[in-house]
This record gives sequence, structure tokens and C-alpha cells, in this order.
Amino acid sequence: FPEHRAVASHDGILVPLLDRLNHDSVNCNVEWRGVGLGEGHGAWTTRAVLAGEELFYSYGCKGNVELVLGYGFAVWGNPHELARICMDLEIYLSAEDPKFDRIFGKFEEALNRIVGDADFCRRDETKAIFKLSSDDLMDACSSTQTAWTALCKLCTAMHLHVDKATPEELLVQLLSQASASLIGQQSPEAWEAHVAAVRTKDTLEVSEAASCACSTVGMTTALRHSQLTVVRAAIRKLAA
Repeated sequence: FPEHRAVASHDGILVPLLDRLNHDSVNCNVEWRGVGLGEGHGAWTTRAVLAGEELFYSYGCKGNVELVLGYGFAVWGNPHELARICMDLEIYLSAEDPKFDRIFGKFEEALNRIVGDADFCRRDETKAIFKLSSDDLMDACSSTQTAWTALCKLCTAMHLHVDKATPEELLVQLLSQASASLIGQQSPEAWEAHVAAVRTKDTLEVSEAASCACSTVGMTTALRHSQLTVVRAAIRKLAA
């Protein structure tokens, strides 16, 4: 239960009956207010609901990886998707290169300074993998650092060390690599045709705003398609 001291977050709990409701993170009309029988506890509607109207509950603002692993479905066009953008030093410099240790030190130094222990970036030996969302790309007056701003700063710090003329050149390459990893050897046109064909066969309309994929092929395609949408939005932002 959410209020149990052994539970670190409100995610990952099962609540009888509430778990029977379909997921819609955009148009949900039910919210969970914690364990208890008193006023202000339990499940409550967030607005007036008509007789016979379906109740929707948000399982959380989760990307498709979390939804597939936790619930066994993926959302087509998931607005909370996270794309993985990876910078791997070994793509630009062999570990046998005499300059590698020095440049790797610069890489680690830049990551420590820019990223620190932020949860939007995972380090794996010579790699830094950023979890990028659509919200990260929105222009805002907030001073809060996002995966996008951190990635841009890292490219600024590292572009000359990996023989790129500008930070933008390095960032475009990282985004292009992410795009290629999602669609494989297919052309963009062939990929979109594949998505359309899979979506025709595996789409469960949950609400006016949400539709899900439940088969293995459908979930995989919906996940990759949603991630690619984020990557393409980043490329457009960079070109603007």
C-alpha cells in the first residue's frame, strides 16, 4: 500500500477494483487518494461522471517500457515516452588510441559537472545514455535542468574532443544514431508503412485519446514508434 513505510513510492501497488479500470493518463477521471475509509481517502472521481460513462485511471506518466514490463501493453503515441540518446566515446575514438584516456577523463569530468547523479542519465563504461522526453523539449522559463539541456551542454563540452566542428554537429549525429537504432535498415517510408500495418492489426481503443497494443509485435512497434517521435521532435527543435 502507498502509505506503508516499506514502500518507497506510490508505484507498483495493486488495489482491488481500481486495477480493473483502463489506463488513460490524459483523460483519467479517477484518482487514488491513499488507503483509508475516511473522507479524502480511497478512489475519487475528479469531475462529474455521467451514468454509464467509463471510469479511467492513470497508471502513471510512464513510458512504454514501464507499461510493457508492468502491465503488458503499450500506448500508441505515448505522450510520456522516453527516448534513449547515447553518447559512446568508443564510436569516435578507439580505446587503443593514445589520446583515449585523456579524452575519457574530459568526458567523465563533463558528466560529473553537467549531469551529476541526475536520474535522466545512466553511465555505462564509455557511454552516457540520456532518457529524453517530449516535455524536456518544450521551451520553458524554468531553470530546472532537463535531459535535453544537459545533453546540449555535454555536446558543447565534448564536440572538439571528438572532432566535430560544432556542438550541433555532434548532437545531430547522436540523434541520427538513435533514429537509426529504432528503425533499423528500413527507410522512413517503409517504417511508417510497417507501423500502419501493425497498428491496423493490433489497436485496442481504450478511449478517445488512448489506444493500446497488446501483442509482442504491436508492443514493440508502439514502443519504438513513440520513442522515434521524441527523437524526431528533438531533430526539428535543433533545426528550428
